Amino acid sequence: MTVLGIDTSGILGGVGLCRDGHLLGEVRCDARAAASERILPQITRLLEDLGISPNELDRLGVAVGPGSFTGLRVGLASARGLSLGLDLPVVGVSSLQARSFALRAMHRPVLVVTNHRRGQVFCGAGFWSEDGFRELLAEASRELPQAAQWVAEALAASRARCAPPLLCTGDAAPATLEAWMSGKASEGAGELICVPGDPGALPGAVALIAGAAAEEETRVGEALDDLLPRYLRGSDARLPPERKGGRRGAST
Repeated sequence: MTVLGIDTSGILGGVGLCRDGHLLGEVRCDARAAASERILPQITRLLEDLGISPNELDRLGVAVGPGSFTGLRVGLASARGLSLGLDLPVVGVSSLQARSFALRAMHRPVLVVTNHRRGQVFCGAGFWSEDGFRELLAEASRELPQAAQWVAEALAASRARCAPPLLCTGDAAPATLEAWMSGKASEGAGELICVPGDPGALPGAVALIAGAAAEEETRVGEALDDLLPRYLRGSDARLPPERKGGRRGAST
């Protein structure tokens, strides 16, 4: 099975290609500006470099978040367009699960904390086994001061479900662990390992996860409407406040 993966959930976007569970290649690009104009040329470039025709693709994978509000919409729109044009099924892949998968840590619990913006972070925890991903901590967006509670919850869940140490990764991991260590909830620090660095886009992991997904997890045709982004928090846009004695935003 040949699978194309698309990840535009962060500042760095990219596409990856795998075949029969083996990563063939991936390319990345800055997704902050004109992302919709960058992804399709990157797909063309990757397929040409690997000598693979679009007609050889069997499935698509796309990161559905959590992540950038605009980026997620661009990735999903690209996947839908390719799916309709090439009659390919699509698998939505969690961005946090892709980061966990990239560590190749089978049966090892992983806490992913990413996208530190406006005092909030995205977080989720789980582990991969031969049967797929097993969730330890539901994906959510919370204020950074709550990070200590998150780490404590993930440690407790990892002790109950699988063997520590708990791996912690993501661009917001350093700030999260700093907040945790500065509080009184740092018991169990010896059971946690921080994995430095964050690769940004992980289109290769998205492709590999999508390739291993069961048939019932795919979407095609009208079912693509069920493929929705996981924003977890609202956009930066806000309606103007109501004015006394007039309509919202009306001039006086």
